[in-house]
Amino acid sequence: MRKIIYKQYLLAILWVFILYIPTIYALSSSIISDRYFSGSIVNIHDHNAYLSSVQDGMNGEVWLGNLLFTTESDLPQGLHHIHASLFYRILGWIYGLIGLPINLFYIVIGSIFAFIAFIGYCKLFNACFSSKRELTVAMILLFVFPGVLWINQLMQQIPDNTTYFPNHILFAELWGNPSMNPLTHNSYMPHFVFATATSSILFCSLLEVVHSKSSNYLRIAISSLLVAWLLPTLGILWIAISFTYILYNRLYFGLSNSRIKLLSISFVPAVILSLWSSHLVFLDEFWVKYIYTNVVMNGTIDLALFILHLGIFSIVVAWSMFEIAKNHTKNSGGTVLAVIWLFWLFIISLASFPGSPRFMDGIYLPVIILVTYAYSNIRNTKPALLRWFNLTIIVAVLPGTILTYIYPWYGHLYVHFFETRLNLLSDEIWPIHLSKSEANTLYWLKDNVDNSDVVISGPIMSSFVPAFSGSRVYFGHIGRTVDFHRKLDELQTLEDTKRLPLLELDGDLWLVSTPKEPIASPSRLYVGQTNYYCATDSILMDDVSVVQYQWCD
Repeated sequence: MRKIIYKQYLLAILWVFILYIPTIYALSSSIISDRYFSGSIVNIHDHNAYLSSVQDGMNGEVWLGNLLFTTESDLPQGLHHIHASLFYRILGWIYGLIGLPINLFYIVIGSIFAFIAFIGYCKLFNACFSSKRELTVAMILLFVFPGVLWINQLMQQIPDNTTYFPNHILFAELWGNPSMNPLTHNSYMPHFVFATATSSILFCSLLEVVHSKSSNYLRIAISSLLVAWLLPTLGILWIAISFTYILYNRLYFGLSNSRIKLLSISFVPAVILSLWSSHLVFLDEFWVKYIYTNVVMNGTIDLALFILHLGIFSIVVAWSMFEIAKNHTKNSGGTVLAVIWLFWLFIISLASFPGSPRFMDGIYLPVIILVTYAYSNIRNTKPALLRWFNLTIIVAVLPGTILTYIYPWYGHLYVHFFETRLNLLSDEIWPIHLSKSEANTLYWLKDNVDNSDVVISGPIMSSFVPAFSGSRVYFGHIGRTVDFHRKLDELQTLEDTKRLPLLELDGDLWLVSTPKEPIASPSRLYVGQTNYYCATDSILMDDVSVVQYQWCD
């Protein structure tokens, strides 16, 4: 047992290093090129949104923090706690004790969480399998990406490709749906990783309580509550999986009513939190609009995309599910749980509704469990087929795995609002690398802009301002800014209209213009419904200009 644990720790360290090679490369290349690493390489806008909460925590504002991506007053207090904001404020407070710069947050915290996640996944595998060989196979599968979604890169080269292929498949890049990929998902957002690792603890605890007469109901209550808090959609999914598994054991193996009651009580906090989230989504006027905006941006997962992600493993998984359904016993609890998990995800893919990718986080875990089951059964009962099985898996899986590893260097990382695609070998990788003048401007804003002031800049720079300076912006994150598109239109026509009618402002206004995102700076601006603001000062930091506006009515 000690040897297995030692192997898990070594593999976890190797896994974390592999996950963060692209980020480490981006950091080191910024030092060589005398530029500034912005902290992440994919989905920079979302990363910056969470960094703004980290900034709050570093400043000691843990419970409420600041709503820095929009200027409206009297917004719901729940905005302080959605998107795992409180989670990041807590992490920011802890991270602030270390004294490292904020652009290293995701490397430092992400690496720690990825390591913990690997150990958590191994504990789940250990609860599902009894042999060392099966556990080793399951651990190795965390290093691969089984899908064939990489063919959409070929589809994109076909003329008039949108005529032949649906957009949600054509542009669902390998790094565009990270929740279905163990390599990208576990180097993505820390709260995604932490929630999935916590789900492993939840399912391990559930298996122990149901099958080994364990009484650790508190661990079930805490872990289910955590996942429902960090990712409400997954809280709903994993509660459904758990209760389906409990019902299965009641029907087939006579799980006692007293144990079912205690299990049900354990899930009460998570159920209440999930119901509260559902209430906001469907019944509250503000939240219906706000959450709908976020959900729509996440696209859909349908059956075709579901199968493309799994690739050849779709066939293996289907065979395993059939065999487990036919031969299930009380000792096959872990594999049955994986079957139930994938059954729910299959139903979600058939429903194909906006935001369904949210439910796919950690899908690789049940897939790995069922593929390991198939490998074990073929090896034990049909040795002659084992060579063909291994060869088929290698030929079908290897291309997707290799492409996933090299994708940051040879793929196309899309930058929202800049209409460009780049990779880590591009001549310029802005905004993964910021210029020194842009970075200096962000830190200048941190030292000189008051809490009541508002900063306006281009849509990309606006996402960095709250994250690196802690200053409020007029708009900056498409999901967190109320009326984002109207405000963006105002900015794009500012030179002609000289009006910002949606801006609510109590202090000064600061307008930041960069070479990549130049902004007009009229001498006089009409702000809100009744106020005029005049340019009173202009600061030039190399090629970045900052213009200060004050009330002049």
